[in-house]
Amino acid sequence: MTASADSLSDPSDELLSLTEVGRILGTTRMTVHRMAVAGQFEGAYQGPPRKNWQIPRASAERVAVEWSRRISTGEAAAMLGVGTDKFRELLRTGVLTRHRYSPHPISIDEVQHLINTGALTDPVHRGRIPTRQAAQQLGLNPNTLSHLATADRIPATRDRHGRWWFSPGHVELYRHARTASRDRSRSGEPPVALPPTRR
Repeated sequence: MTASADSLSDPSDELLSLTEVGRILGTTRMTVHRMAVAGQFEGAYQGPPRKNWQIPRASAERVAVEWSRRISTGEAAAMLGVGTDKFRELLRTGVLTRHRYSPHPISIDEVQHLINTGALTDPVHRGRIPTRQAAQQLGLNPNTLSHLATADRIPATRDRHGRWWFSPGHVELYRHARTASRDRSRSGEPPVALPPTRR
């Protein structure tokens, strides 16, 4: 007994219309059409009648998986801690890629790579932490910590945008000194001198 053609066919070989692919991707038929014309779907072709696009299910699902690994430009900028101008510069210089057609055009893997490698951090400030993070560790308001850095009361370096960067070691020393000073003042002893402001 021979197997029927239907039993031999792979469901992933099923050909879908633009509308069906749009449902899988959560986008419009017109966007899917543009993607097909641009060659975004492997194995897609225009067949009769009236040259309608036929897109393999496997190809549509592959694109859907890729899209699931993308985020919006706002989310990417927030993850990287950069403003609009800096984010546009990253796109313009090719550090980040804006993927066409997807409602979420930035690859989360690219963003994570930039974070992990510290590629956006000026080499002078590599290994240092920004004001907000240092302030959180010290239990201070970020503005208070910036004033302390400006007054040379805690070691810090400043980048070309005027932001302060702190060595984790100096932050830890400062935290211990503040705690010791607070404990001594409670017991009536003279306060401990805070660490020198060597950068």
